[in-house]
Amino acid sequence: MQVASTSQALLAEGTVFYSLNIVFDDDFSDGDVFSFDLSDIFGDSATIVESAITSTSDFTITNSLGEMFAADYVDGNINVGAAIPEPSEVAAMLGALALALAAARRKA
Repeated sequence: MQVASTSQALLAEGTVFYSLNIVFDDDFSDGDVFSFDLSDIFGDSATIVESAITSTSDFTITNSLGEMFAADYVDGNINVGAAIPEPSEVAAMLGALALALAAARRKA
């Protein structure tokens, strides 16, 4: 489920989700911590959402630049984790590794 930090959403009882991404209009980076009240978005469903994201769900946040970060929600605070690389970044890193291995093998 993806929601904007300024939106409002109500969940029906028994709603199950396996990932939550909250999109913010703010800039933040790895290691930042900021307060956020889930009831601003989810109202009375906030306790259900908080329980889900602290136990089994994948929780990510996106900043105003479109960068996605892994996150933890603890005691009303969002702890920003490491940035999640784009698939093209992963492909570029694997390509560079393959070239390095080919060059090393050629020298041997």
